[in-house]
Amino acid sequence: MLILANTLSFNGGTTFILRLCREFLRRDKRIGVLVLINDVDKKLLLEIEKYADVYFLGDYQRPLFSWTFSSQLGVFFPLDFKSLKVLFHRYDNCVHVMGVFGLLFAARFIKKQSTSLKMSVGIYHQNEFMFSDANYYFANIAKAIFSKLGADAVILFNENCVTSYSVFFDNDYSSSVLVPVGIDLPVMTREIYGDSSSGRIVSIGNLYNFKSYNMHIINCMPFFLMGNPSIVYEIYGAGPFEKNLKELVASLGIEHAVFFKGQIPYSELPDVLAGAFLFVGSGTAIVEASALGIPSLIGIESTREPITYGFLSDVEGFSYNEMIEGKKVSLMLDTIKTLLHDSDAWLDVAIKCKGKASSFSVIHTVDGFQLQGSRDFCVGPSEVNGYSNIRALISFLCCGVKHTLGVDVRFANRRDQGTLG
Repeated sequence: MLILANTLSFNGGTTFILRLCREFLRRDKRIGVLVLINDVDKKLLLEIEKYADVYFLGDYQRPLFSWTFSSQLGVFFPLDFKSLKVLFHRYDNCVHVMGVFGLLFAARFIKKQSTSLKMSVGIYHQNEFMFSDANYYFANIAKAIFSKLGADAVILFNENCVTSYSVFFDNDYSSSVLVPVGIDLPVMTREIYGDSSSGRIVSIGNLYNFKSYNMHIINCMPFFLMGNPSIVYEIYGAGPFEKNLKELVASLGIEHAVFFKGQIPYSELPDVLAGAFLFVGSGTAIVEASALGIPSLIGIESTREPITYGFLSDVEGFSYNEMIEGKKVSLMLDTIKTLLHDSDAWLDVAIKCKGKASSFSVIHTVDGFQLQGSRDFCVGPSEVNGYSNIRALISFLCCGVKHTLGVDVRFANRRDQGTLG
């Protein structure tokens, strides 16, 4: 299998690739990763290279156009398809697509070579393909191609996506492979790594506006500090929303209690989490925190209100990130208060979160990937016959110009769907 990865920057997708490659190699299968954009965390790259073969799409381009691979632009520029065909054949023409641009690149390859690929498409964020009309050809053709693939080509990572994709695309995805975005369960020297008395609230993740939980916890901090002046909120990560969060902290006058720690190497995550009173977040970080025995509060993405589904142990299945209509919620402040002065309640939640995390083992994930691979689903010219690379390039350039000018940022913000303005 060859994974078509957008980047290898420090994010949940890249750390997932690392865990996926490592588990495949444990099963004596060395897979490949083709990176579409030259955006790489060097430490993570070195780790992934221990378990998989890593290639860069820019290496299949003439030096004259090497600059295009600093963004998605390179996906549309001239490529050495003869060499790429050799690469795909090395992995039995079996690819796993991780996003819109990976799907467009695969479609371009299929059409150019008049061939078929054994394909799976992972839905790593509910809005990656399920976004409103973006008025750009490249985005709409990606949705059109995806809609033709059917359930056998899709890997879903939570039950809510099964329902929402079935409705949005008017297709039944109930038979698609459903797996967790798996983690490696830690080997622990003690049962619980958290500390009920530390007062440390921790979040780890890139700082984007759709990850609204950072903002909500900051707004809760004055209430916590009134009851316990030693409580602190540590935010690990970086991103475009950091400036907004720092301005909010300053406006509340709580700079002494909220600390922006920047990005940390993935290998240091357990050390950072050790001794935390509470973790707040989404993605795989909340599962990894839970696995260490730390009460982990769900940060629902793109919410204006400071609401939560509770702790990770409170949800059934794998659906916890997205806002789900009709699902019971509570206020973050009230949920956290249940642990503040009750060490027995804290310990009970810590143990339950640790137990819940076991269902997210990467072993289950790779089992599902292998099941999908056994279906041997192929995508050929008939599924991509509407794709035009020239039109896609022109529309992408138009989108980029409008985004830079601030005229239209809808596609780049598709994961937020405009709920936070």
